[in-house]
Amino acid sequence: MRGFYDVFPTMRENKLYFAGISYGGHSAPNMVAKIIENYDQNQIKVDGLFVMEGWIEAKYQVPSYSDYCYSVGLVDEKGKKEVGDLQGVVRDSLDIADFEAAYLALYGVLIDIDKKYNYTLDISNYRNGSNFVPLPDKNDTWFNSWHVKKDIYHADPTVNYTAFSSQIGHNFHRDLMEGQLEVFDYILNNDKYSCQVLLTMGQDDLLTNVIGQRNLFNHLKWNGLPNYLASKKVTLKDP
Repeated sequence: MRGFYDVFPTMRENKLYFAGISYGGHSAPNMVAKIIENYDQNQIKVDGLFVMEGWIEAKYQVPSYSDYCYSVGLVDEKGKKEVGDLQGVVRDSLDIADFEAAYLALYGVLIDIDKKYNYTLDISNYRNGSNFVPLPDKNDTWFNSWHVKKDIYHADPTVNYTAFSSQIGHNFHRDLMEGQLEVFDYILNNDKYSCQVLLTMGQDDLLTNVIGQRNLFNHLKWNGLPNYLASKKVTLKDP
């Protein structure tokens, strides 16, 4: 950002916003927090942070899966309990900071929901993570699957992607499962640096569903949280 403003100094006059979606719930707030941390040195002001359907803190989002699946009819009462048992393994692993075990458990939850409970509603209508990054020893197969090539806009079916190293895979799993809610607390509670924050989610989203998002809000250590919780909530609907 400093180099950008060195080249385009007049752009400093414009307001600066950061936005992220899904995994951007990790990257975008950390970029904003770093800029805030170095404000005295760089004099760069971020006016707002927007995160849509953000993957922010698995510890508070994953435990919502059973309730969400039940509320939209993806599972019956038996399925709700089974998904609840699986997501409990994720929570227990995160409680002891075993991020690799938490990732493997999350992967199991998503695959189980996708394969076992796809009978009441078509789960493909929901952003469900069934094409999640797989276990490290399966990366080569995953990279060369049709949907991954499609997602990265590479239509040539003859291209063979070399699997990245196992360590990179493990590092990704750790980063994915580590929570970022305290980064939002830092941004929101910074008294001398006012940055607006907007978090949104869609109804048809298993990974970052509405129930999990509410759970996130309830665990914020934001000074303005009591007023937010006491405020009247309005559902925004697409006309």
